[in-house]
Amino acid sequence: SYGSAGRTLEAITLQEVVLTDRERILGTEHPDTLNARANLAYSFWSVGRTLDAITLQEEVLTDSERIPGTEHPDTLTARANLALSYGSVGRITEMLDQLDNILRSTNDSRYLIHVLSGFLDPAKAWQPELVMWAKGNAPVELGWAALATVASKREDPRAAAAMADSWRSVIGELAEAEVPLRIAAAIVDWSQDHDRKHLLALPSEERAVAIQLLGL
Repeated sequence: SYGSAGRTLEAITLQEVVLTDRERILGTEHPDTLNARANLAYSFWSVGRTLDAITLQEEVLTDSERIPGTEHPDTLTARANLALSYGSVGRITEMLDQLDNILRSTNDSRYLIHVLSGFLDPAKAWQPELVMWAKGNAPVELGWAALATVASKREDPRAAAAMADSWRSVIGELAEAEVPLRIAAAIVDWSQDHDRKHLLALPSEERAVAIQLLGL
């Protein structure tokens, strides 16, 4: 597809046509129409048109809450994506509202980890409100989000180490962060010399997580 080939502007043109056609033929609330709207929102977001993306994401969330329901995976995904977009433009209060809604709607931690790992980046200015919210409401998810961001830098040992240090300074006191931070440290060590001894030193369950994150 154009999107996967990096031809996002061409993809957007086609996605706009697809969305218009589906709204006319299937209606604005049909699942295929919602999916087309979500895809276009993602493309807008990927080229920096965040406000346009937010407009579509808000529509998708409103319709998804009414049709599949607030606890449906598609609705939770829509809410998580909207939270990320709010955060990226500094609308922290609205982002936290969406995170509260996710917390009330599901016990599945993947949605919160998706948001936290996508927005909390030591390369950027830390957002005290978000860190405080996560420490108080989702400390487990915060720890695993830290691990995900470190693992995402595994091909750049210096960046991975810097990210791990930043996370340790912010959440190192959390008991819930002990395991993910230990796995993150092993990944940092592995990134420097690609020696499996760093992974073998981990307990078996933690080692399995590290291996999965590294794609080994």
